[in-house]
Amino acid sequence: MHGGWLWWQSASMHFGVVVAWVSAQIALFCHLQKPFHHHKTMFFFFSIFYIAMQTFVLSTSLLWKFIAWEWMGLCSFFLIASRWASAQAWAINQIAESAFLIATAGFLVYKKVFPWMAWLWFLAVAVKAAQVVFQRWLIDAMEGPAPVSALLHSATMVAAGAFFLIQYTPWFQSLLPVIQIVGFLSACIASLYALTTLHLKRLLAYSTIAHLGFLLWLAGIQALQAATYYLYSHAFFKAALFLVTHLIYQQHQTYDLEKLKKKLPLRSSLGILNLLLWCALMGLPFTLNYHAKTFLTLSTTQTFLFLIMQGLSCAYALRVLFQLHVWRPAPLSFDYSLLPIAFLTLTNLFPTFIFSLKTFIGLLFGVGLFLFPWKRLSLPTWNIWLPLWKTLKFIAVQGNKIEGWEQKCWNFLHACVVQKANYISQVEDFIFGNIERLTILATTLGSKMLRYWYTQPLSTLLRWTLLWLLIILGVLWMLWF
Repeated sequence: MHGGWLWWQSASMHFGVVVAWVSAQIALFCHLQKPFHHHKTMFFFFSIFYIAMQTFVLSTSLLWKFIAWEWMGLCSFFLIASRWASAQAWAINQIAESAFLIATAGFLVYKKVFPWMAWLWFLAVAVKAAQVVFQRWLIDAMEGPAPVSALLHSATMVAAGAFFLIQYTPWFQSLLPVIQIVGFLSACIASLYALTTLHLKRLLAYSTIAHLGFLLWLAGIQALQAATYYLYSHAFFKAALFLVTHLIYQQHQTYDLEKLKKKLPLRSSLGILNLLLWCALMGLPFTLNYHAKTFLTLSTTQTFLFLIMQGLSCAYALRVLFQLHVWRPAPLSFDYSLLPIAFLTLTNLFPTFIFSLKTFIGLLFGVGLFLFPWKRLSLPTWNIWLPLWKTLKFIAVQGNKIEGWEQKCWNFLHACVVQKANYISQVEDFIFGNIERLTILATTLGSKMLRYWYTQPLSTLLRWTLLWLLIILGVLWMLWF
C-alpha cells in the first residue's frame, strides 16, 4: 500500500463521478430554494465535505482516508441543526474513527493485515453505516436540513464505509460470515421499523440503514459487481427522495404520513417524480437497481434471504405510495427546484443510456425540452405539445393502414442503428414500396398542419417551428452521430 492517487482504479473513479454528480444536483437544489440562500455556513461545510469525500474515495493512502473520514464526521456535526443530534452523531462516530485510526496505525507499523485490524475496520464500517446497534445516530441526524440528509446521511457519507469494505474486500475474507449476518439483520430490522413509522423523513432514514445492510450482505457473499452498482443506484434515488420529501414538507408543513394521506396528486410533476423514485428503490425494470440484480448468482439459501430483504423493502415502499398518492388531476406546472431531482431520477431510471454518451446526451436534450419553462416565454405549454401529440396520433392512425407498418419501421430502425447498414437504400425501399399511402398521408398531414398554422400568431409559429427543428436535430444526434 502506498500513498498517492490511483486514477486508473475504475471503482474509485466511478464512485467519484457519482459523488460529484449527486453533490452538484444537491447544490443546485439549494441554490434554487430561497430558504437556503442565507445558509452561507451550510454551503461552506458542503464544500469541505465534498473535498473530504472525494479524498476518501480516490486516495489509496489509509492515512489520507482517515483524515478524510474525520473531516466528514466534523462536517456532519456542524451541518445537523439539532445540538443533541449533532453531539450524538459526533460521539458515536468517534467509535468508528478511533477503530479506523488504531487499525490504520497498526497496518502502517506492521505493513500487513492482522485479523484484529480487519475487526476494527469492520467496526468502523458498521458504525458509519449505522448498522444493528448503532442506528440511532442516523435516525436523529434527520433533524438536519433536507440537503444535509440527502448528501451526508443517505447518498455519500454513510456509504463511505461500505465503499471501503468493497474496495478492500480481500482484507475481510475471515469476516465474511459476520458481514453477511450483520448486513441481513440490519436490513430486516430497519425495514420493519420503516413499515411501522409514521414520520416520512425517519422512514427514509430507516430505508437508508436497510439498503446499507443489504449492501454489506452483497459484499459478504462476494457479489462485488452487484454491490458496486447498488451503491451507485442508492446514492441517486435516496438523495432525490430526500429532496422530494422536502418539497412535500414545504407544501403541507408536516412529515406525518397520516396527515399527508392522499395529499400528493399522482398526475402532478412532483407526484410523477416521487412515483418513479420509489419504483427505483423497489428495483423495478429499467432502473439501475434492477440492472445491479442481473450480476447476482445466488444459492438457494441466499435467494431466500434476498427475497426476504427485497420483499420488506417493497412493502414499505408500496405503503408510502398508497398512503401519499391520490389519482386526481393537477397542473403539470414547472418548478426550477424539480430540475436537479429530475436529473437524478433519469440517471437512475435509464441505466443503459449512462453507458452510451451520445444517447445520454440526446435523452437529456429531450428532457430539457420537456422541462423548459415555456410559460416564461408567454406561450402556454399545451399550445406547443398538443399539436405535436395530435400529429403523432394522426401518423399512428394512418400508419396502421399500411400493411406491415410496424415491422417495416422496426426493420428500418434496426438496419440504421444496430447493423449500421446503408440507411439510404432502406429509406428508398420503404418509400417506393408504399408511395401511394405515404402520398395520401403527407398530403392530409400537410393540410391539417397548414390549417393550424394559419390560425396561430407569428410568434407561436416561430417557436413551434424551432421546437420541431430542435427535436429533429436531437433525434439525428442520437441515431447517426
